[in-house]
Amino acid sequence: RPKVLAVPEHDQFNPPDRCAEMTSGWVNTRREVVAGGDHFLVGRTQVVARWLAAFAVDPLTPPVP
Repeated sequence: RPKVLAVPEHDQFNPPDRCAEMTSGWVNTRREVVAGGDHFLVGRTQVVARWLAAFAVDPLTPPVP
C-alpha cells in the first residue's frame, strides 16, 4: 500500500535526513518535508491536513505546498 510520511523540516527528534536513512528501504513510501515545521507541527497542521486529505483521494499525486 502507498504510504506518505510528513517529516517536519526542523523536527527535534527525527530530522528529515535521519528519517530518510531509517525509511530508505520502505516500499511505496514517499517522504514529504513540512517546510518550517517542528516535531509538533506548530502552525503547520493545516498544511499537513490538506496533504493527508489529498493523499486519501489520490495516493500517487504529490502534495501541493
